[in-house]
Amino acid sequence: MRYWRGITTFFLLLALIVAAPAPALAATDTAGPVFVSSSVSASSFNLAKGPARFTVRVSLKDPAGVQTPTITVSHQGTDQGHGFGAMTLVSGDATNGTWERQVTIPTHAAPGQWDVTLYPTSDTLGNTGDFFRTIA
Repeated sequence: MRYWRGITTFFLLLALIVAAPAPALAATDTAGPVFVSSSVSASSFNLAKGPARFTVRVSLKDPAGVQTPTITVSHQGTDQGHGFGAMTLVSGDATNGTWERQVTIPTHAAPGQWDVTLYPTSDTLGNTGDFFRTIA
């Protein structure tokens, strides 16, 4: 009798385990960071009056967290480039934040149009976002 009571209890517990709803799984993150916005503190300079100094800001979001973004500033007609490097998180956090980088173009640099380019972004899981993006 004790034997049957043990087996009955076992099968009742097994039925409860099988019938219990499975815990909800967390959503998977398979997409790279989302570009939200960007800004450049100034859009025109006269290098004859001195170096051009400006700030580039980029806002990005990703549920896993954005890896530190990188920018460069390059002249359209030459191989000159300035400002290449990692940006600094200045507001928010890695999941929804704004990064910035200070850039200086020297006085004797090539005159004309300079482009600010955001390098491809990635998150902490290795998902990549946009390709190179000209933001100014």
